[in-house]
Amino acid sequence: MWWTAAPRAVAGGVCYCCKTALASGGDAVYAAWRHVYPGNLRDIAFTISRDGGRTFSAPVRVSEDKWVLEGCPDDGPAMAVDAKLFRWCERHHTALARGDRRALAEAAERAVVSSFLAGTNLHGCVLPLVSLGVDMRDVYAATHWAMQGRPPGYHTPDEDVYLPGRNVVLLGKAAVYCAAAKIERLVIGTLAHNPFPDATPAFREAMARALSLGLGRPLQIEAPYANTEKSEVIRRGAALGVPFELTLSCMNPPQAFSPQPSALSHQSLALHCGECSKCRERHDAFVDAGTPDPTSYASTAHLR
Repeated sequence: MWWTAAPRAVAGGVCYCCKTALASGGDAVYAAWRHVYPGNLRDIAFTISRDGGRTFSAPVRVSEDKWVLEGCPDDGPAMAVDAKLFRWCERHHTALARGDRRALAEAAERAVVSSFLAGTNLHGCVLPLVSLGVDMRDVYAATHWAMQGRPPGYHTPDEDVYLPGRNVVLLGKAAVYCAAAKIERLVIGTLAHNPFPDATPAFREAMARALSLGLGRPLQIEAPYANTEKSEVIRRGAALGVPFELTLSCMNPPQAFSPQPSALSHQSLALHCGECSKCRERHDAFVDAGTPDPTSYASTAHLR
């Protein structure tokens, strides 16, 4: 592929000493670089053009490593398009060394979301990803499975994954962000038969009223799939061509504990353990929907 157009800026805030990675395949042009985010955080960003470089998607943050450095690390990313591979230097080894499974799993989830946004044709439909942090270590007991990063097993009941106050805290912080960004509609992914008290219509209505009053701005909290089974969500996604291989349900993703997570392919990024109850829910939903399950599971002992 040859480019003849005049040079133009794709993004600002680039760490100018770190090399920028460019790659192409067909009409697609890929670019990745180390971006300087607020607070001098130097993380990897990615964008894609599907029209030969004439326009580019909004940059997405590949992974929130939150690498703070008062200077240039002189270390940018590398890409291989055919393998859909990223590689970069980051802080993952620090968390791996201290055994912080919770932080590692959250980083894996953010990486999958970034990969999904970059790998789908959502240009112009989705604003850049914003990640809000909520630390519950001072509230939950150190023995809680969420603190230890050891989720309930495959055949355990839904009640075992309960996180007290989860939606209270998440909706509260998200509402503050929405108020600042002048967003008046907040949507959550509650599904049918959710047994928890913070997943009811009454709870959502009460939270919307309280947050609207407390923030002085109107806010609607909606759960469009609250009466929809997960299998029906799978059917709808299949009809829309959703790349399920770039989605993640697992509570214990094996890739989070890889010594080199930044060198994982898209398929490996979305690897599921196959041993937690969310993997069971996911696989059962594909089976019930009559849709082939494209998920890569580290353990296939429970698959039907």
